[in-house]
Amino acid sequence: MLKKIALGSLIAGFLAGCAGTEIDESLLPVELVDFEPSINVSEIWSVDIGSGAEEFDAVLSPVLSGETVYVSDHDGRVTAVNLETGRTQWTNNLRTAISAGVGIGDGLVFVAGGEGVVFALSQEDGSLVWQKQITSEILAAPQSGSGVVVVAAQDGRVVGLNAADGEQIWRADAVKPLLTVRGNASPTILDSIVLVGHDSGRVTAYRIADGAALWIARVAVPEGSNELQRMVDVDARVIYANGLVYGVSFQGGIMAINPSTGRGTWFQETSSTNEIGVYGGTLAITDDRGKVISYSSATGDLIWESEDLLNRGVTGPVVHDLAVAVADFEGYVHLFRRNTGAMIGRIRISRDPVRSPLIPIEDGFIVLDTTGRLTALRIGDS
Repeated sequence: MLKKIALGSLIAGFLAGCAGTEIDESLLPVELVDFEPSINVSEIWSVDIGSGAEEFDAVLSPVLSGETVYVSDHDGRVTAVNLETGRTQWTNNLRTAISAGVGIGDGLVFVAGGEGVVFALSQEDGSLVWQKQITSEILAAPQSGSGVVVVAAQDGRVVGLNAADGEQIWRADAVKPLLTVRGNASPTILDSIVLVGHDSGRVTAYRIADGAALWIARVAVPEGSNELQRMVDVDARVIYANGLVYGVSFQGGIMAINPSTGRGTWFQETSSTNEIGVYGGTLAITDDRGKVISYSSATGDLIWESEDLLNRGVTGPVVHDLAVAVADFEGYVHLFRRNTGAMIGRIRISRDPVRSPLIPIEDGFIVLDTTGRLTALRIGDS
């Protein structure tokens, strides 16, 4: 029987096992240290987009297309927000629990219900275009390109649907371990191929027209004497930048992959289920302890690493021209100097956790907290 477990429950279970003993202080959240900011961080606007999430609900992420931010809450409300003003352009309440979203492509906006239903809405006005039941629960936002909607399901299957009407075009099955981290990687579409990270530690390139596997890259090899030790999920979205594909795994590492051949060009050991950030020659991740790490995107050489936010439940980073930004479980957004890793800015946008990946905009970031508060931030030199 396949099992998916929340990463937080691994930590909770470990702490429970320490009951009656002295708790290792290295597992406690690091307290924030005062510093002199050297960058300005300001709020542009902030709006409530709907209901929040329970602690271990699937993470929903906004998506930016042109001058519009598309976002969903967990109760079925999908909203389009003007990037400049924060004003709502349209809202559609599907009145069903949402487990994955938001995806976008081919003029459509996609979310998925917990029972395995994909909903396609018009990007222009939010009207429901079609809905389609697939094989199992969906925990990753569907994505679309070249007229094909690609859905990565919890049971390991990858499905291609016709963007016009939702009818299935193809299906590909992937190896599924007995025990996995709760969550799946959202597909990444590059012209005629789609990249999908799997719970087996592999990244597969599928031909988007028919689902044929073009190559498979192994980011991590399962090792250990039990299923917990052998978990190597690729749960962060695979990304393409600077002519390379990047994938990161839990209890494995981060790998740069040649998109033509599927062969690795560099590899660094780490462990993460958080999204990868890339800008120019900088690639950044946060590992599963909250260490923020910066590498050369071309060679994988370590640039810097920071332990200033250990055990604070930090999100994956966004890399900006000036800074690397992450958010944490107390609603703080932290900024590190991109080339040195020095802490240069901090702003508290919420009293609640931020678990959704930050979304980069031209001069800042979009942040969604667990109560459903969407905030736009602007950054610049002081």
